[in-house]
Amino acid sequence: MKRGLTYWIWILALLALSSCLFVACREAFDIEYEPQDTAPILVVEGYINAGDTESKYRLGYAREMETGGSLSLGSNVPVTNASITIESESGTKYYSSTAAAAVGEYIIRHPILDPGQRYRLLIRTGQTEYESEFVEVRISPEITELEWERNDKGIQVFVNTADPDNKSHHYRWEFEETWKYTPNWRSVYILEDGEVRFRESNEFVHACYMSQHSSNIYLGTSEDLANDVIHHFPLAFVPVLSDKMTDGYSILVRQMVLTDQSYSYWKQLKESSERLGDIFGPMPSELRGNIKCTTQPDYHVIGLVEAIRVAEKRLFISRSELIEYWHVVNEFYAGCRLEQGDVQEVISFLTLNRNYLMLQEVQGNPNNSNITGYSYSTRACVDCRVRGGTVDVPDFWPERIF
Repeated sequence: MKRGLTYWIWILALLALSSCLFVACREAFDIEYEPQDTAPILVVEGYINAGDTESKYRLGYAREMETGGSLSLGSNVPVTNASITIESESGTKYYSSTAAAAVGEYIIRHPILDPGQRYRLLIRTGQTEYESEFVEVRISPEITELEWERNDKGIQVFVNTADPDNKSHHYRWEFEETWKYTPNWRSVYILEDGEVRFRESNEFVHACYMSQHSSNIYLGTSEDLANDVIHHFPLAFVPVLSDKMTDGYSILVRQMVLTDQSYSYWKQLKESSERLGDIFGPMPSELRGNIKCTTQPDYHVIGLVEAIRVAEKRLFISRSELIEYWHVVNEFYAGCRLEQGDVQEVISFLTLNRNYLMLQEVQGNPNNSNITGYSYSTRACVDCRVRGGTVDVPDFWPERIF
């Protein structure tokens, strides 16, 4: 039972740290336990970014909780007192900063790393020390193309790549989606100190940009093919009615090449997460990374240290590129209502109700251009930032094409 318990606790811990990093997250469940399995489990997330000037890591403790003779996974606890070091095989070291240590996030700044060297990770938490094996730098070939196709269910994005040297074989992908969206109505007026005025250009809140990181594990291999080629591998999918295509969509794909060991690790983790809800299902051997605790050999560690030079490519899809009209249904704005009233009535109401915003003028007499009133609605229905987006246009956004 101890072997099975250890396996499932490790898998659940990694999922908890990653905030449901994988799609098949499940609610916690209780299982029988053995007292010796209650040591803290260090979870290490991140990779040595050999092609950039900083590497990012997140550390957390996953703890078992005893509840009436059973065991369930406790809340993941950020590790706030750690130091992380990248060490080259020649002895050069790069140390982490503590800027975000309060939430368990660490940044290690370094130059572009020499692909001819091997590197490892050293972690210290209080008096406990961990170290990884030395790993070689894996350099990804370029992403040759990102493609997309529309079908009756939505838009599918595909990635193509090839290694002419036939050395890569195993690939993993992550991506970040960014899209522009707008609420139902646009506010052109603002009420300030009892006076109505036009919004300045930097005060408009009708267009926002939202970003979202991938949450699945995407793995591909050319191991059984004659050539080291990945063709038409499916990544992101935008379902019909999604507001990701409201007014422009972008995806940045990051491609990483894996060793045989790391490919096996990620493959096993993917398979395990997909059947996590069935504890009585088939169970592979324990998930093993390449990090160990040197001061307490019986302490478990979840994580795999990799040194990677990432390949990136960005794709834009304009709504105007879609041959058929893309209908958007956004439940967030489903209950929004447009109100209007006389000038003084609206000013008085908005002065007392700060959760409403003025929209546009109302001209009650078609033969007279004088403003007779204003329209308004709740802030959530007007200010796009309420949903969590930002009005700041991303540096990469080609505004003119949308």
